[in-house]
Amino acid sequence: MAPVAATSRPAVFAWPLAAWEPAVGATMYQVQLSQSAYPWSTVKMLTTESTAAVLPLSKFDAGTWYYRVRALDASLPVGAQRGSWSTPIRVEITGNRVTVVT
Repeated sequence: MAPVAATSRPAVFAWPLAAWEPAVGATMYQVQLSQSAYPWSTVKMLTTESTAAVLPLSKFDAGTWYYRVRALDASLPVGAQRGSWSTPIRVEITGNRVTVVT
């Protein structure tokens, strides 16, 4: 499961949209946001059935953020339903501009 983007440094002027390739068997995805890549410390989290999500970040969240995604498969036994986390992706928020750094 890898994030996808049209360019190597996409920029937006509103809430950033994160998208990723679907995982086989996934019924839902978890997205976590942290202000550091290591050690990871979840500040915001969301769950979606889609392979894309609007990150809950705005110009008021200025600074560097990281997000990661993992697939969930409800058909698997409890304890095996969660996939591994994707590589964290850096998102820079400066004023009214949000830049995703891959």
